[in-house]
Amino acid sequence: MSTLTPQWNLDRTTNDLIGISRGILEAATSDNVQVLALIACESFGTNIAMSQESCHKAYLLCSRSHESTVISFLKAKIGYRDGDCGWQLSQSHAGVRFLGLAACFSTLDSWNAAVILHNLLYLTAADKKLVPTTQHLKQLMMAVEDRLAKSGFSESALGWATILSKEMETQAGIEGPQLSMQQKKFTMAAPNKAIVELTQAMSCLARVGEETRRIEITTTSDNAAWFIAFVKWCLGAPPTIVSYNGRTLAENASQVIIRLIESTGKSHEVRIDLHEYTGNIKNLVRDVSSNSEFKGLVRVGVYGQAMLRQLFGPADDLRHRACVQALPYACGQVRQNLVVRREWSIGNISTVNLDQWGSPDTTATKGQVFASFEKIGQILHDYLGHSPDEPNPPLTELSSGMIIADLPLMSLVKSRMFQDCPCRSCQNTTTKAITSCKFDAFLFDVSYCVADILALSLLNPVDPDGVQVYFGSYTRGQFSSCIQSILSGKDKGLVCSISDIIEPAVKILGHELSDKYTWVMSSRYDQTVYPRLFSTQTIQSEEILTLECVPGSLIWGDKRYSSAVVGPKYRSWDFEDEDSDSESATGVMLYEQTKLGDGEALHPKDSFSGYEMKWQLDPREANIEVALSLRKFSTLPERNPRYALESAAESLYVNCTHDRMASFTPRNSNIYITQPPDPRPHSSDRDSIAVVHTDRNEQIRLFTLASGRPGVIRMDSCLECCVKYCHLSSLRFVLC
Repeated sequence: MSTLTPQWNLDRTTNDLIGISRGILEAATSDNVQVLALIACESFGTNIAMSQESCHKAYLLCSRSHESTVISFLKAKIGYRDGDCGWQLSQSHAGVRFLGLAACFSTLDSWNAAVILHNLLYLTAADKKLVPTTQHLKQLMMAVEDRLAKSGFSESALGWATILSKEMETQAGIEGPQLSMQQKKFTMAAPNKAIVELTQAMSCLARVGEETRRIEITTTSDNAAWFIAFVKWCLGAPPTIVSYNGRTLAENASQVIIRLIESTGKSHEVRIDLHEYTGNIKNLVRDVSSNSEFKGLVRVGVYGQAMLRQLFGPADDLRHRACVQALPYACGQVRQNLVVRREWSIGNISTVNLDQWGSPDTTATKGQVFASFEKIGQILHDYLGHSPDEPNPPLTELSSGMIIADLPLMSLVKSRMFQDCPCRSCQNTTTKAITSCKFDAFLFDVSYCVADILALSLLNPVDPDGVQVYFGSYTRGQFSSCIQSILSGKDKGLVCSISDIIEPAVKILGHELSDKYTWVMSSRYDQTVYPRLFSTQTIQSEEILTLECVPGSLIWGDKRYSSAVVGPKYRSWDFEDEDSDSESATGVMLYEQTKLGDGEALHPKDSFSGYEMKWQLDPREANIEVALSLRKFSTLPERNPRYALESAAESLYVNCTHDRMASFTPRNSNIYITQPPDPRPHSSDRDSIAVVHTDRNEQIRLFTLASGRPGVIRMDSCLECCVKYCHLSSLRFVLC
């Protein structure tokens, strides 16, 4: 390597405040980043080797300044701001080169990325006193990672991991258990010190007049994928890859060679050597391999294939083939049979009862939170990595009495696992120690894939390129457990709520979810998601939990937010305007309820046409707190918008062929006319029901459901049929 180390300095930009451009000051202020960190990284960009293609990608991603959409209910927009750190860096060639490097580092833990960047800046700084702290560099990396999330670097690294895993499958002498162990480690990130030295070494290769002839990297296949993707990203071509048995996997004119050594499952040494034209060999680094995985956004197909390989082995493995065979059946079975309700919900309406109550001219259906069979089939098609020319796999129903384990390949897997499974059930004994069942663990992995597919089917992407999934997210939870309960045919008494389904759907995008019960909207990694119901404010019986997925960040006013949540005062079940002290003291209900008189006709109508639902917004430091309100009521009722989703999922939707505007005279006089803030009848008579007159007033219908109580929802139906179903079910009111 040349004895003249390339350096960056700030002399021309920090002699005085005039030297710092207004744009840099505005960018640092908007993202709460130190000015020194921003200008130091831009200056450092002149030393970075970065291919023209990677620079172009970074520029396109960070120079965007348009709005994707306006969220009317939050008075916010989703899109990109000009003048933030990413945009400012994209305005100079040096800044773009730095952004290209930051795209690679964003696949690492944010602190490790900052440590690596600090070391690089320190080694190349003309004045060591002007090197930003690691904490300040972490702030800058977090400020630009959302814009760079869709750069494609993580997908490239994961693609190389798949190529290496397939190659290892063909290597002679690798036993099945060892292969399974290796497959779980192809996605390891490179160690910090190795990244620092390799970045500098590639900068030397890219400069004219340097003595460096080639770089040799010696590592296991665990870390190799990230190294290969990094070299290709920076130099424009992948390195030559030589397997541990001497076979060349990829040969080209690259000046970088990666030599793979055999993995034993333990930490191995990563070595980088520099070969000069004079014949000298300089060792740059000898470090222990990393134990952390890289992460980042990838397409659904890349994610799905990677997960199937990690969980079930290569494509010809029996477990892999059994899972692929089971998924179309499992997705359809779960969509049809999963009961979505809150832990404290009273009762449950079975589909058997609906069939018994129905008539040729009337239909009643429970709320369906999931997407259509066609949409789920499309996601399954992408998840399995099928080509666009292949048809979507149909979601097939199992024959009566069958469970997933009865499918041919699943049954074969079960029989093979049964032979050496140590659990009490498989060994048919009670004397052995309690251990987990191998087939139950396998079935839970299948359930995990089903949960991912159903969660992805909820997302409705605005981006024509579709949704991108965060590889490295952990989405297992109650939803997966409930799915396993259905697939196994065993009723374990598990309850699956809307929150349990929202959790994996949001986490699979890489979004942080501090409280799944209060989530309303989140924005991270260039994707913002929120329930479509909140935007349209139109109640439908199907696809209740559809989530709009919009490219860009959530911007309210002049600030970027990562989430919108339910305000703390609205998270409890007891609302301030219900069951208040004044009500109990006076014996007068806050919301008037009128009992229908004997022989009085009931007419469908809208009694609240002049009322308007408002979204209450309270911007805080980290998020926006929200609630729903109806200001025309003297009590100023405010409600939790999440309750509207939960109530809609548990409600009954009625359609009939009768005149929907027809009136009728009920036989019984136990019907009350109630109001949206409190739709339940207050009568002690358990046979009493209520009617809320909100015909075609979608805003007020939504607010009524936000009371947290499911009901019978009148769709294209007469009021008489709705009242009939209200009496037959355990639901207490009709939403007219």
